Amino acid sequence: MGNPCDSMDRELFFAAMTITVGDGRATRFWHSPWLEGKKPKDIALLVFASSSNKNKSVKEATQDQNWVHWINMEDGLSVHHIAQFCMLWEKLSQVELRDDLADDIKWNLTTNGTYLSASTYKAQFRGAVATNMKKVVWGNWPPPKCKFFAWLINKNRIWTADRLQR
Repeated sequence: MGNPCDSMDRELFFAAMTITVGDGRATRFWHSPWLEGKKPKDIALLVFASSSNKNKSVKEATQDQNWVHWINMEDGLSVHHIAQFCMLWEKLSQVELRDDLADDIKWNLTTNGTYLSASTYKAQFRGAVATNMKKVVWGNWPPPKCKFFAWLINKNRIWTADRLQR
């Protein structure tokens, strides 16, 4: 099982970008939000789960409808599989790749569309309440043991009666 923070970070990353598919070489078919702003695996989760070749590009998957051939039907398909398959098929039928145009990935958190790690860092703290805890905890006036205790309080690491009882 992966780290849940990795999943949240990945979702923040995808929410902050807009992908326009050109030739489909740089965009992952199942894992990138390129199909009407959604990931194909979110549109057809059951089809994704029963598919092999999950890390192929859009070009590789759509060429000769390869994504269909990658579906493992040995375990049987339910009505829900078929419904999701049809929904995905319908959306993919609207897609036309252009060999003369590379995929365009635009970063929405900067004005010029270029990725900056600083923009991602700032986005994680949008809406956060600003405090002066840094100055209070690490200021010069308190003795070190008080600084350490204040830091433990801030991190919710003090073994109070309710935590001890749990």
